[in-house]
Amino acid sequence: MAAASVSIPDPEQYGIGAKTGFLPPNPPLTTLPSTYYAPWEDIANNLPLLVREQRLRKVIRKLPVLETNRLQSRQEYERAHTVLSFLLHAYVWGDEDVATVVPPPLSIPFTRICQVLDLPTVAIYASVVLWNFTFIDKSDHLDFSDPAKLRSSLTFTGLPDESWFYMISAAIEARGAPIIFDVMQALQAALKDDCCRVIETLHRYRTGLKDIACLFDRMYEGCSPEHFCDSIRPFLSGWTKIRGGSTGEVDGLRFDMGNSRTSYMASSYGPSNAQCSLIQFFDVSLGVSHRPKHQTEVSQHAGDYLHDMRKYMPIYHRKFLEHVENVPNLRHFVQLHPNNSELVSAYDSAIAGLTELRDRHLRMVLRYINIEGPDEKSQGAGAEADDPVRVAEGTGGTQAVPFLTETRAHTTNAKIDKTIQMANTNDRSKNRRGKYCML
Repeated sequence: MAAASVSIPDPEQYGIGAKTGFLPPNPPLTTLPSTYYAPWEDIANNLPLLVREQRLRKVIRKLPVLETNRLQSRQEYERAHTVLSFLLHAYVWGDEDVATVVPPPLSIPFTRICQVLDLPTVAIYASVVLWNFTFIDKSDHLDFSDPAKLRSSLTFTGLPDESWFYMISAAIEARGAPIIFDVMQALQAALKDDCCRVIETLHRYRTGLKDIACLFDRMYEGCSPEHFCDSIRPFLSGWTKIRGGSTGEVDGLRFDMGNSRTSYMASSYGPSNAQCSLIQFFDVSLGVSHRPKHQTEVSQHAGDYLHDMRKYMPIYHRKFLEHVENVPNLRHFVQLHPNNSELVSAYDSAIAGLTELRDRHLRMVLRYINIEGPDEKSQGAGAEADDPVRVAEGTGGTQAVPFLTETRAHTTNAKIDKTIQMANTNDRSKNRRGKYCML
């Protein structure tokens, strides 16, 4: 493909910072500037106490229905989304029973905010991570990559474990920033057939993935598996299906908009790492396909689920990934040079780094998710209690272990050296069989 016909995206045009990656280039708002929205902020800041005392639902039902037209910028809309996401999930999951209807003081403004941001009416990865951090010490405001220097603006529980859980992900986003910009330069180099530059980038890619994997392992420093499983994880459930009180199983959550004509049901996944644009960027840039030619039921679900998760990303990140997908990826370039062993080796090394990252994620899920089975209340997807796969469910609502195992296998299968060896073997086999052999 001619260089002139390909447009390499500029990450900064999509809100992606050289030091922050998919985190906002400047720290997100920690409060809405207009005092008009103080009722929301007051509840959010006292959320752990209101949940513990089981007073949250009563307080929210007494709220006035605030208009959203006083939100003046994208940052204010994102802060409002974060605040109302926490209120919403605490309202649904934070009492002895599960709420199946969201009252107008919450449903009306949140629906309007989600419409502006083009997002589903549920908390997303961005609202608990990307738009929900601040610095413990303001003098550290240039270092986004150390979770010990960050804390979450809001939590459901007030536990430091919950903040640490979110901030590990925030720090990973910052650690991934150099990879994003490096890859964009490598894609430019590939258009010029500059193998040396691509090789250098792939080596740095592998190093960056190793750094992220080490940071991933720091989860154990500050987040107890018991606290996560028992106290934090239930709030991160979505509502594809809900079991609520005497209502039985309900297909989603009802948002009461004040009249029957505009009220609606929503079926949504909860926030999860599958909504992390950085991880999907790794796949897109390296050409890892989660829609293999010979699909099993599990592999088809993995590909469909990851594609669906794009809808849960901020729209500008979504568009960035779409732009990168329209550019020949690094795997495509390496396949054009199968005899360049150094290039193939560098690519396969980067794939090995991504495989290792997914392997660590899988091990962490096995440790942090209660395989014994959550209580009935937290089964947001409404599966049967004796379903052995469903009980090990991720916060997003998918079957965690099969999903992660499948995506790891897809990553491993992207290695090129193995593909070349198989192709050479097939060629030799064809030559032995003769030119006119029917296969």
